[in-house]
Amino acid sequence: MFQERILIIEDEVLIAEDLASILKEMGYEITAVAYSVEDAREAFAKMIPDLVLMDINLEGRVDGIELAHEFGLSDRGIPLIYISSYADAMTVRRASRTGPKGYIVKPFEEKDIFCAVEIALYNAAKERSKGSRSQQEARLKSLLELLTSRENEVLQCIRQGKSNKLMADEQFVSVNTIKTHIKNIYEKLDVHSRTELMALLHGENQA
Repeated sequence: MFQERILIIEDEVLIAEDLASILKEMGYEITAVAYSVEDAREAFAKMIPDLVLMDINLEGRVDGIELAHEFGLSDRGIPLIYISSYADAMTVRRASRTGPKGYIVKPFEEKDIFCAVEIALYNAAKERSKGSRSQQEARLKSLLELLTSRENEVLQCIRQGKSNKLMADEQFVSVNTIKTHIKNIYEKLDVHSRTELMALLHGENQA
């Protein structure tokens, strides 16, 4: 069973351990618990997480917001949830520029973590799915442009569930001619059967 991997960046040890315990009980894998900026950089370099749970006010010159920019979490499509004792307008505005999926104000309860993490991961997966469908749709569109007008006619008949003989009768050609068109369609669309072809076209309709 796949477990989403979460990186915790929190310089308060007790809070960090509490977060790790909560998330493990929820069934998530903790890639690392980083208590400092350097620990976070090392952990992030070793394993890219599926979600980052990060305190804003970290010790040192770099805070969590700057670290989020450094890691490029938004560009990488990695959901980020901030945890902070501060909810003032300036901090929230700075944080919002990194595109976080959540913002939890301390002190928090277990249900706060559960809701924020579940929603963030769900929305991130949904966004990835949209991107994937968009790419599939673009690829299929480019492949369909390779078909001749007669092959497109045959393809429409296949969509309608017509047999080779019925297509041949309707187009006043031999069954072997229809089979040749279908063979060409399979090759151009990179499929090997009607089942694969219909699955490909179904994916187009779902995109």
